[in-house]
Amino acid sequence: MSISIELMRNFKEVALCGNISQAANHVGLTQPALSSSIKKLEHQLKAELFHRSKKGVSLTRAGKILLNHSESLLRDWERITSAIAYDNSHISGCYSMGIHPTLSSVTLAKFLPTLMHQHPLLTFSFFHGGSQLITEKILNYELDFGIIINPISHPGLSYVQLFEDQVKFYQSKRRTTPTDNCIVVYNAKMFQCERLMEQAHTQKLFAGNRVLHVDELHVIASLVVADIGYGILPKLVADSHYGDSIEEVKDSPVYLDRCCLVSRKQQQTSAAATYIQEAIIKTFGV
Repeated sequence: MSISIELMRNFKEVALCGNISQAANHVGLTQPALSSSIKKLEHQLKAELFHRSKKGVSLTRAGKILLNHSESLLRDWERITSAIAYDNSHISGCYSMGIHPTLSSVTLAKFLPTLMHQHPLLTFSFFHGGSQLITEKILNYELDFGIIINPISHPGLSYVQLFEDQVKFYQSKRRTTPTDNCIVVYNAKMFQCERLMEQAHTQKLFAGNRVLHVDELHVIASLVVADIGYGILPKLVADSHYGDSIEEVKDSPVYLDRCCLVSRKQQQTSAAATYIQEAIIKTFGV
């Protein structure tokens, strides 16, 4: 059973006035329309709420019970609507964001500190995972936003490209290991790496080299710094943390990544949600 707030308000007005015609004037309805709403409420509750006479109406026992509870119900509803209105008009609240842990280390610092310092009532919760899982959680209303790589288009989602990055082969700037003894380190779960390895084999760049699969990009970078051989890394990660220690492998293949801000098309229209999206987009100069 679902009873609307409007039916409750109409009932309360009739109960206070004791007259349907007078109550109809107060709520802006015709007398037949108000009578119909009262009958609808009685039908939903399966109980008569008023004794009707030529002099007006008076509450039945069921009507008195409902009137006693209607006060608290309507007060709670007013508090709820006020809270929603406040949230819709203020930069406040907790918003959830999904982002790959490695990507977060080079993007969040660009916008998050300023955003939170300027708005003390605004906070975030973060989920770290792959782009596909983050996309699923946004669609399932488990996350408000996502910053992901190479999204697959979905009709229920809105995408804004923040920047492009390049995934490529790197080596230590102080490399001493002979080329034929170098090990190629990459994350086999990243389809970009598999594409690059296929191209490298086609070009016969690392045909005789051993490979090592490592999931964590910073571990790959540290091994490249230690001169294990070659590693596949996003340029953003390499330049942000290891620019003094590693360099691109000349003439090696490159994969172009797209980093996008993702949200539901039916995203909440609160001032904070809009402001967050605009702040992130502005940070990356889109």
